[in-house]
Amino acid sequence: MLTILLLILVALLPGSATAGGTKADRITETGTLLWQGKPFFPIGIYNVNPTAAEYRTLAANGFNMIQGMFPVKLDAFRKSLDLALASNIAVDVPLYVGDQVLEDLAPSLRTLNLAANHPAVLDWKILDEPDAESHASIRDEVPDAYLALKAVHPEQLFELTLSDTHTFSYWSRCCDIIQVDRYPLPSKPLTEVYEFCRDAKNAKAPWQPLIFVVQCGWTADLKTQPTFNQARAMVYLALIGGAKGISWYSRQETAQDGKIIWDLTTSPLWPRLKEINSEIQSLALPILLGEEITGITSQPCCVYVVGKRWQGRLYLLISNPGDTSADAEITLPPEMRVESVRAIGLSGNPTLDGANLRVPLGPIDSGTVICDIAAPSS
Repeated sequence: MLTILLLILVALLPGSATAGGTKADRITETGTLLWQGKPFFPIGIYNVNPTAAEYRTLAANGFNMIQGMFPVKLDAFRKSLDLALASNIAVDVPLYVGDQVLEDLAPSLRTLNLAANHPAVLDWKILDEPDAESHASIRDEVPDAYLALKAVHPEQLFELTLSDTHTFSYWSRCCDIIQVDRYPLPSKPLTEVYEFCRDAKNAKAPWQPLIFVVQCGWTADLKTQPTFNQARAMVYLALIGGAKGISWYSRQETAQDGKIIWDLTTSPLWPRLKEINSEIQSLALPILLGEEITGITSQPCCVYVVGKRWQGRLYLLISNPGDTSADAEITLPPEMRVESVRAIGLSGNPTLDGANLRVPLGPIDSGTVICDIAAPSS
């Protein structure tokens, strides 16, 4: 009975997918976040040190968002927000101190009353993976917490991180921003990233931002760290699947005794992670604001592609996540005339073949083809 009542209650939430909803002013109708009044593509990271030196290092390596510190000591929390802002880093604030929801509601409201208008705050995370079995005992508290927080601070953005495809539709009604996490390595195909993102996109409201959590490692034996090409492919697959932001997991991991057991900055991927972040940030406006073009097809079927039209250009985000090369043939809508093409990040050079594009792709090869398109005839 409780679950039925919660479903009814959540369906009536302002902004819920089933209510057809409203949205906060800091989100566009098509699910783009605004931060400091501008379109914002989050490139985040988990488990950071709340210091000025750490934030400067992250900013220098292309990160513009962090999952911040838990607001236990409010003076230290406020200081961490100031330090993040000094490096132009937005903060996703976790509210679930001690993995609690309703028990944390009163202190969460005090935290919001103190810091809701701090310019570093991007959003507030109610819970990490309420759909996981580890949170079965508290997951039913999340809708009530969302209602209570939203009632007092309707202008604030509240986020959930989700991990179960089957309940996306339900949990998307209990937040403004959806993060989803799926870590395929070492034993599952990279294509799980695309499938998971696509399912989340189909389940959420069009205005809800979708952020994908990408694995960059968390174990000392490196089994959970992708190669550069694998990491890049996962980012592209997330974007092709509908993400409008990413967040890497994880910067560091500590044992119960406080010993550091994982440090991203000493790992093989770290020196090149900036390349991926910078490349995606250079494409942020087409990804966030471009018109998604339907009717684009690719052969062979193992090649993934999405097209965004933005300011007279078509941006084709492409990924071949497989271990073998592929000569891709991309067919565009017949009314679209391409005048010239160039590539970012791909191993081969695209060429025009009549109405089609031919793109030679190496194994685990991802990148963007930028097409200058002719203006429609009058």
